[in-house]
Amino acid sequence: MAAAVGVDYRSVQRWAAWYRTGGLPAVRAHRLGGTGQPPFLSPAAQAQVADEVATGRFRTAGEIRDWIRAQYGVTYTLGGVYSLLERLRCAPKVPRPVHAKADPEAQAAWKKGASSRRSRQRA
Repeated sequence: MAAAVGVDYRSVQRWAAWYRTGGLPAVRAHRLGGTGQPPFLSPAAQAQVADEVATGRFRTAGEIRDWIRAQYGVTYTLGGVYSLLERLRCAPKVPRPVHAKADPEAQAAWKKGASSRRSRQRA
């Protein structure tokens, strides 16, 4: 029976128990999964958060959380901010790694063509 419906066997057992205790109305009254908690911010506010994040004015999720609290009076956890940014499809700004022994002056000189050895392309 469970395979025919495409659900787990335990789900069918649960539905049968609900049906035995209250009939079809009891089965219809149960909704597992549901839609979850309603969002803290309205769609317009979410769009404004996405626009502000896109400007690049924030460096950390903590700054975004503090801005949302000041702007809308809504308190998010850091995990909640990351989840919100994922739902809004905002990509995090991640700095490129810099090696501990890197010499920024030597790198800048190399970029300007001051390397001691020139590479040759073979044809």
